[in-house]
Amino acid sequence: MPGISDLRMWMANTGTHRFAVREVFFRGRTGQLGYIALHTDGLFDHEDILVPVSRFSPFDEGDLCLYLSDEEIRAAPGWAEGAEPDPRVDRLERVSHRIGAEVFGGDGPIGTLDDMRVSRVGYAITDLIISGRKVPYGRLRHMSEEGAHIVVNLDAAELAALPGA
Repeated sequence: MPGISDLRMWMANTGTHRFAVREVFFRGRTGQLGYIALHTDGLFDHEDILVPVSRFSPFDEGDLCLYLSDEEIRAAPGWAEGAEPDPRVDRLERVSHRIGAEVFGGDGPIGTLDDMRVSRVGYAITDLIISGRKVPYGRLRHMSEEGAHIVVNLDAAELAALPGA
């Protein structure tokens, strides 16, 4: 399973164009990926566009196969960092706001969110990588509003006993 940090380094490939991944949006409660923001490098009307994950093939290493024609790319909603929130992603979590966040457990601070693992087929986060340890996404209890921290249902000793990433 790729890490979401890896996914953010990949390119989306339509067969005609390749676009850099700018941001990944997901549903906090379920870990389900919702949209990926792509940088069109000025080839189309918008500098960055939002694409639903359903328009990508199952993830492979390196490139994301994107099923969009040039007309669909032109019609895709634009997205800009710091601009007016888009209703499609306004209630979703942004990966860039979560990686590096402090993680709290039952006994206080227990580490840092290093990464998240994503299923290749289901487009969902399956594991949190906390200070080098693989924690099932189901152990997530809470994400702060501003991305400053997350809370998981385990303590420091339980985290230390989990397998490494």
